Amino acid sequence: MGLLYPQKRLFLLFVVLSVVVTVVLLFMFSYIEPTDHDATVPVAENTGHSRRKRIAVSFWGRTGNHIFEYAALIGTADRNNMTPVIVENTDLVDLFDFQIPKLTVQNPTREFEVVNERLAGAYNPEVEKLKDLNKDVYLKGYLQSWKYFHPFEKKLKQKYFKFKDNLLREADEFLNQARTHLRKSKNSLYIGVHIRRGDFVRAKSRGYGAVPVPYFYRAMNYYLKKYKDVIFVVCSNGLTWCKDNLDSDFYPIQYSTLGDSGADLALLSRCNHSIISVGSFSWWSGYLAGGEVVYPVDAFPVPNTSIGDSYVRADYFLPGWTRL
Repeated sequence: MGLLYPQKRLFLLFVVLSVVVTVVLLFMFSYIEPTDHDATVPVAENTGHSRRKRIAVSFWGRTGNHIFEYAALIGTADRNNMTPVIVENTDLVDLFDFQIPKLTVQNPTREFEVVNERLAGAYNPEVEKLKDLNKDVYLKGYLQSWKYFHPFEKKLKQKYFKFKDNLLREADEFLNQARTHLRKSKNSLYIGVHIRRGDFVRAKSRGYGAVPVPYFYRAMNYYLKKYKDVIFVVCSNGLTWCKDNLDSDFYPIQYSTLGDSGADLALLSRCNHSIISVGSFSWWSGYLAGGEVVYPVDAFPVPNTSIGDSYVRADYFLPGWTRL
């Protein structure tokens, strides 16, 4: 019987050691971090200095102004390695497939570092240094210069300026019907013509100006001599004036009947080349089409006016565009 006692002691020691090892193992496994495949684990918000600084922009004016501001936002964000965000409402969400998140910000002028434009139609080189600031940035102004975004043209058009599918379908249907109506060949080139009337006719003293009729004939003749087989697609906020002043018996003209500015812009963007008049909407009709662009000399902005003093022509009109 004396020989059993040491065996009992060994057995008890084994049991105690087993319990201790089990407790230690359970404790260790409870602290192992879950893998990325665990869908129940919340993802921590990327805050502080670990995230890229954000940049937002003011949306002033109407559609053409908003597109300038939107483009400047994208270009400036890319230039400074910042994240573009939207903090104000814009009707561009009905025009393009929006790719930028919207933040709820009560007062961006307080929560962001405000950077103002130099002039409405001039480039502010200070935007190239925004990455040196320690805060998120709120870019304010009309920002009407190609220099803010043109270096990123391909990315802008492929990703950010994608029109809604319904607008493109409507535009393509109109162009096909125009070709059939005018009995043109499938090789015909479409020349988008935008004619701004309305407020630009009534506010010349401020620096806006309506383009005179002879300019449109010079521009149409320019394209007829260069390409021969063309169709002029005319969009305007004053179609009655256009029909009274343009000779559609001699020139192959098709007037837009889409009845919506967004649809007209999509239509003009589908043309091969452009004749623009004045204003930001007209400017973008040429830029988005991507072909040759003809614009009027000295029609906008009118020199020696309040608006004229706010624009630098070299910053506003692209160097490759044709003045007539």
